[in-house]
Amino acid sequence: FFTRLQAAFSSDFSANAHPLLHTTMSREDDSKIQVFKGGKWVYASKRMLKNAVHWTDVWWFYANIIDYVRILMCVIAGYTITTDYHWTSAFLIIGSTLLDWIDGPVARACNQCSIMGSGWDWCADILCQLLQVMWWSRYDISVLPVLFLCTSIEITLCIFDFAITATGKYPDFAPDEKLTWFMYILRLSGCTTSYSSPMYVAMWLGYPIYCVGRTLELAFGMGPGFDSPLALLFTANRWIGFPLAFLYIWCEAAVCVHMVTSWTELPRAVVDYDDTHESAIGGFISYGLLDTHGDEGKKHVELLTQGLKHITDSQTELGAQHTKACAVGDIFWVNVWQEGATIEFPGVDGGAEALLCVAKWVADKFYNNGKTETELGDEYAQLEGVGFITSPKGGKEQDWHIDYSLGHSTIFIPLTPVRYQNMTQYAVIPTETPQEIIDKALENPDKVNLDLLTGPGGVGYSVRQWVGRRFELCRMDYGCVHRGVANTGPDDRTMFFVSVKKKGEKTYVKPETPLISIPQYLSGEGHLGDKKTDINGACENGVCARAPEGSESDSPETHANGEGLRKRAN
Repeated sequence: FFTRLQAAFSSDFSANAHPLLHTTMSREDDSKIQVFKGGKWVYASKRMLKNAVHWTDVWWFYANIIDYVRILMCVIAGYTITTDYHWTSAFLIIGSTLLDWIDGPVARACNQCSIMGSGWDWCADILCQLLQVMWWSRYDISVLPVLFLCTSIEITLCIFDFAITATGKYPDFAPDEKLTWFMYILRLSGCTTSYSSPMYVAMWLGYPIYCVGRTLELAFGMGPGFDSPLALLFTANRWIGFPLAFLYIWCEAAVCVHMVTSWTELPRAVVDYDDTHESAIGGFISYGLLDTHGDEGKKHVELLTQGLKHITDSQTELGAQHTKACAVGDIFWVNVWQEGATIEFPGVDGGAEALLCVAKWVADKFYNNGKTETELGDEYAQLEGVGFITSPKGGKEQDWHIDYSLGHSTIFIPLTPVRYQNMTQYAVIPTETPQEIIDKALENPDKVNLDLLTGPGGVGYSVRQWVGRRFELCRMDYGCVHRGVANTGPDDRTMFFVSVKKKGEKTYVKPETPLISIPQYLSGEGHLGDKKTDINGACENGVCARAPEGSESDSPETHANGEGLRKRAN
């Protein structure tokens, strides 16, 4: 850690890079913009920023002009609160607040919503808050601690709200979401569904009006006991404004907690490629070469190399079946582990349990990010199948399909050269595609009807093909519509696969892939053997612990004997 820290501070800083964002990675096309990728700041290429929106494109948006006026009013009020122009100060502060009521609707009506506009909006809000603190404290310094607390909540909310807005992933509330007593104010105020609900608007207006009213009361010296219409208004403000102001600060604190606890950001794992954000479902992610992920990654390369040698060795029983299937152009797969059942795999040091350790490491690192099932709940990725799949040269083309359900995903690790003639194609469905059209296209997950995406109401789609390197970690994300192309390349293509399923996802088709795709094993005539392996007991601290022969699983459903090996439903 200290070596890395010393290296970071001793690096020569580029004149065009902010020191806090400095990176030692080389620039691409002399770009001056850095993006956060893989837990670090790297320079973006000019091509990446080719269609980016710049400040000159949004500077004169109508909603932004309204915010400029709000900021100007706050700047003027910054002077008037030091004078005796009390009504002018009140007009400027309340007027700036009321203009906040219309900038959002104007932006939406004119299709001029922008992240920069959100920044100007929050800038004006913070200035109003600071003015209220300074003005009231001028006449009663004892309220400063309370005002400081309230303003701190507002500024904290501003920071996280704007940061989340910039990521384009704004957290919402589920209609049936259970809320704690502290968070229940969100439902009471109606802001779980809309910020324009009457209750929330009353609270939102109540806070600045209460603060300005109390300040005017002190500025004019009109405390309780004065008999005048203005004094009556100040008294009403005390009784009506205070509850609304209190509820507003409570609501803002609850929203802030919701923002922080709903926080999401790009994964810290180094990602070489990711287009999942472009597609409504699916997409591909590349995590780079396996041996770049520490000593464990290098160890796993050796195990997978042994596995490839075993299934392609015609002198072994499994290798002979692999050769036979490829000779006639049939796709060959073998599930080393599926739903607790394993086959014997003597060609790998540690057997099938060693390969299971590889799969568990992949799932924990690239799906669950080291978190437990308790922490992730229904989003926890459970292993579904682990094994090898070969697409032989001369193999047939597949239909467009998804694997079982939208809650299934697979990481492929190519063990042989991959080319455009033999690698998987997948569909990128635009995020603006209506959900009902997507649902209609996926009615039959084994034969997805992509033509519907180009029909009435659809917005089209693009077809992409992933061509990676040997031992590259490639994730076919949840619900990806894909197909295997006819292998017209010069050799067979073999990959190690790790399939997972979200714990809470309901499947369209229950996975019923046999351990081995060769018919004689489906009928129980093969001699490779099968046994049950507890996935949690197979690996301890990343080290393979071979299960004892004849070990039993708690659930009889996971055992696959000769008759129990089930064909995949499609």
